[in-house]
Amino acid sequence: MAVEWGRDPELPPALLAWTDPLFPEEGAADRTLREAACWISDIGSHDHPEYRAEQAFLRVLRRNGIGLDHHGRAFLALSAALRYEAEPGAAFLAPTRVLLDAAALRQAETLGAALRLAYTLCGGTPGLLAGTRLARHGDRLVLRLAEGTGVFAGESVLRRVEALAASLGLEAVVEVADREAVPE
Repeated sequence: MAVEWGRDPELPPALLAWTDPLFPEEGAADRTLREAACWISDIGSHDHPEYRAEQAFLRVLRRNGIGLDHHGRAFLALSAALRYEAEPGAAFLAPTRVLLDAAALRQAETLGAALRLAYTLCGGTPGLLAGTRLARHGDRLVLRLAEGTGVFAGESVLRRVEALAASLGLEAVVEVADREAVPE
């Protein structure tokens, strides 16, 4: 499904590594779901912008497949919809409120916000994402941007890093660093 609807097969592993600092205590099953969410994170790229969130949600929720229970499918569908900035209270998201507990809802919200930020930073290009890093330091979420990599903190980046930090109950901080200060 990801190869069919996505654009760059090198991006999902980069997204998985990039989001690692957001989920320091996740178990193996949650990491597997996060990895799957990274693989389907571009599934709505070909849809009209006004309908992307809902179409991505429905595509994931209703797609035939094996290896997912209802919880996993709802988690992935919600993460995909939120990556495309679905309103959390949107009526089409109702199945997730039934199938996911509060912790899973928060995790999907955080992951959706992180994926939205990542695509804003890199436009789906792994090379640009490599010039950025996320880190948690106490009560702060730090987005570090490497100077001279073509990634910058415009208004939409600042808005999205603040949304991501808010989903974690943290303060958002953006730092610009030398290229060497943003490790590979």
